[in-house]
Amino acid sequence: MEGMEDCPKDNLTLYTVLSGCLGLFLFLGLQGVLYVVEMNKANAAAADFKALQGSDEFKQLQVEMKYVHTGQ
Repeated sequence: MEGMEDCPKDNLTLYTVLSGCLGLFLFLGLQGVLYVVEMNKANAAAADFKALQGSDEFKQLQVEMKYVHTGQ
């Protein structure tokens, strides 16, 4: 016990539990970041497609190909 004079007895269990859950916290954080990145990519692609639909060239190509987009 003499060698453990400065060891905090009250917080030792808390620090042990937190360090044990560190991998879980890092994994969940990474998954959250990846989810946000994928949502931004999907929103950007949808916005690009919507902007493309309004162009005259796109409408002309649809008529030439006899294709009507249903919006789904």
